[in-house]
Amino acid sequence: MMVLPQGKKGVWIKLPIEYANLVDATVKEGFRYHHAEPDYLMLVLVVQEISGKFKGTGVWKFPTGVVNEVIYMFLNLLLVFHSNLSLSLSHTIYRQSHKSFFSKSDLLFICILKPRNFDIEKQNSEIEAAQVQAVLRRKLFAVSTRNIPPQRPIRILTSAMALAQGKWVKLDQNGTGPGARSSHAISIVGQKAYVFGGEFSPRVPVDNKVHVFDLETLTWSIANATGDVPPPRVGVTMAAVGKTIYVFGGRDSEHNELNELYKFDTSTSKWTQLSNGPDHRSYHSTTADDRHVYIFGGCGVAGRLNDLWAYDVVDQKWIKYPNPGDKIRGRGGPGLAVAQGKIWVVYGFAGEEVDDVHYFDPAREEWAQVETTGEKPTARSVFSTVGIGKYIFIHGGEVDPSDLGHLGAGKFANEVYTLDTETLVWKRWEDGPDSGDHPGPRGWTAFAGGHRHGKEGLLVYGGNSPSNDRLGDIFFFTPYL
Repeated sequence: MMVLPQGKKGVWIKLPIEYANLVDATVKEGFRYHHAEPDYLMLVLVVQEISGKFKGTGVWKFPTGVVNEVIYMFLNLLLVFHSNLSLSLSHTIYRQSHKSFFSKSDLLFICILKPRNFDIEKQNSEIEAAQVQAVLRRKLFAVSTRNIPPQRPIRILTSAMALAQGKWVKLDQNGTGPGARSSHAISIVGQKAYVFGGEFSPRVPVDNKVHVFDLETLTWSIANATGDVPPPRVGVTMAAVGKTIYVFGGRDSEHNELNELYKFDTSTSKWTQLSNGPDHRSYHSTTADDRHVYIFGGCGVAGRLNDLWAYDVVDQKWIKYPNPGDKIRGRGGPGLAVAQGKIWVVYGFAGEEVDDVHYFDPAREEWAQVETTGEKPTARSVFSTVGIGKYIFIHGGEVDPSDLGHLGAGKFANEVYTLDTETLVWKRWEDGPDSGDHPGPRGWTAFAGGHRHGKEGLLVYGGNSPSNDRLGDIFFFTPYL
């Protein structure tokens, strides 16, 4: 370990092996071992940036050869200290040790941090964001700020820690698929995704075929459907319970809202119309647990709706839950997910994009609105939603509608966020280092939760783009949980 003499420039000495007898002399001058190769020995006295863009910034650069990844990690740490804290930074001690001969090295830095002021401001959002990291079991390193009262005391934690990350994969498509469309629906049963409904031109239903995408072979086919085949529709939703897919509502080619409930048996490819359901609607939301299919909101005949229904697939009957009244504005395109035994309603369009979050507790038959914190997404609707454990993941959505309504393209988002339904903290997720192509901004997509290669995630297919073009690509997002 070596104390850096103040004001000295970094001095490196490379001694060829034939001059090894000079090691004693250089050590007496303060040089210390850095690394060795078969034909030379490298020693260092002091390394300090005394010129260039890093001069006087407290940022340090070390030409350490084979340990590039280590350099990156620690430089990132120092940059976080310097740029995110109200602290002055000076470098005191530097050490490098080789853990194996001619292999990787460890770097150790000890810095002196001095506060530039003593004003303490509690940052609740930063604290909650740090708690999310712990809950998600992200790899942390501790930075103690006790006795060092910076202006933003927790910022170093959230900036220096590994971000919440996930992996996007764009799936290849073989065979003849349904093509580009929006306002359609998709469900996953096993390793097959089933697509129904949608539009290519605004408000014009494309077809009523069941398109099947094999997630293993990445091949499209068309189910040889029989039975009570539903007419074409847009703004339709569906969800799977076991091997059966339940389809409800939508809007037909005459712009009539629909309220039939169908089931599609994926084992036999047979359609069955079960009953008429709740009020006619389209652009509502549907999700399911192991026994119930839940329907919420949507665009009804007389306006936007805020009612919640469940279809019991065992008893084959509808259940109408208590109406939330004025607690929840009627809305289209909300997120709907089951988590922690509750049905969650997230955001939506209620004449404007909204950012409120509510849940219904079936055990108590009570509605509740919750206040969320953290990296909260902006108000939006018609986004992808999936519940994974206690987390609700959302992707994309419309954040600013078009002046042309459904005939135009609004402004779309492309981020992935999660809401922890225990802490009520939002977290934005970033693309991981092995992430592939990102789906980009879009809304009015078809989406479903499912498994791929044994990992749970979100499937996103098609949708509307910022240029008002319908999309036909397929992506799968796997969070690093």
